[in-house]
Amino acid sequence: MAIFDDWNGYQREVKGEPCAIFLNLGLMRRLPIKDKTSLVNVQVRLNKMEQNEEFALMELDHALADMESRVRKHVEDQYDGVFAGRVTSNARRCFYFYVSDQHINSFRMDSVTPSFDTFEFQVDVQPDPEWKFYQDTLFPGQRDMQLMINHRMVDQLAEQGEQGDASRRVDHWIYFKEEGHRKSFLAAVGKFEFKVEEAPSARLDEYSFGAQIWRAELMTFESIDRVVLFLMDCAGQYQGQYDGWDS
Repeated sequence: MAIFDDWNGYQREVKGEPCAIFLNLGLMRRLPIKDKTSLVNVQVRLNKMEQNEEFALMELDHALADMESRVRKHVEDQYDGVFAGRVTSNARRCFYFYVSDQHINSFRMDSVTPSFDTFEFQVDVQPDPEWKFYQDTLFPGQRDMQLMINHRMVDQLAEQGEQGDASRRVDHWIYFKEEGHRKSFLAAVGKFEFKVEEAPSARLDEYSFGAQIWRAELMTFESIDRVVLFLMDCAGQYQGQYDGWDS
């Protein structure tokens, strides 16, 4: 089964707890995967992490990386599992896989856990044929997804030699349902020195009134995130949708 790998991470709250989520975004293109209907949660907790002063941070990172590699290999090799992502929070890391429902009562990690006595392992397997956990918990919302896109594009420009302390033109595209909303939006952002380039071609949906605007920005995560979130919020006030940027 060919699966497109597109790994990325972000931070959000899950059940009121701050978490770092790392997932394969590419799986969304294949959902649901009909023969992978059970969700495996391999939860790992470091024993007495806050009291273990000898366990240096670099050693912990190395141990976690080694453990993740072995857990992933075991589930993929023994159960033909699909690794969906991981969630890290409160001295706990959870790895999520999808496997065939034939393994829901037979899934075991016994061959892996004895190698890591520093960690406590718990395994839970539940049916999830529609991949609801992946879509509702792991997968980012619109704002988090846009921030990941921002950072990826800034990194790509840096690899091409772009200096973050030098400003350059950044174009944005926004679409609206009504002409009046577009006009109101352009009037609002005009107060912040955005220039109007043109009205782009209409999209093939209800957002048929487009606007292309630009302003010079520093090519840093902070600068791009700030302006993009501002435009997303401003567009939302006029029932519009932010559709991305380029530079």
